Amino acid sequence: MTVSGSTILHESILKIRDLIALGVTDPISGTRSSDTKFVMTAFPDRKVEYPMITVEGNKVSDERMGTNTQVMRSDIRCVVNVWTKSTKQRDTIPDAIYQTLKTSQMGTQAGWTGTELNGLYDFKFFGENNIDEEGQKGIHRKRIEFGYFVIG
Repeated sequence: MTVSGSTILHESILKIRDLIALGVTDPISGTRSSDTKFVMTAFPDRKVEYPMITVEGNKVSDERMGTNTQVMRSDIRCVVNVWTKSTKQRDTIPDAIYQTLKTSQMGTQAGWTGTELNGLYDFKFFGENNIDEEGQKGIHRKRIEFGYFVIG
């Protein structure tokens, strides 16, 4: 799937979701029920099992590639949230996500085509922060922000 055209944000999010699902190991894959998922594009309305990852679009900005062209460079910012019941998973799963996205640009992972071959260029990491609920049963969350650019 090459990212382009009028659905660049949607296509980008799906591609990133698929990369994360392939590159990050689900710590409870052996016990996760079949009606839940580890990586999704939004917080689900259905049953949730932790840990889980949500991938969302955050912002798109466009600029023309020149004065006599309709070709646009679109900068896409994405947010990944890692939701866990453990601070250890809150800190280790984002590291795996970062490594997956960083190393998938040129197709360095076996069997992957690379984000550049799919139209997502110049991976940039903007930062991360913890957003934890209070108490022993609180959900721990890490918010990661990153981006790419798309030409279309």
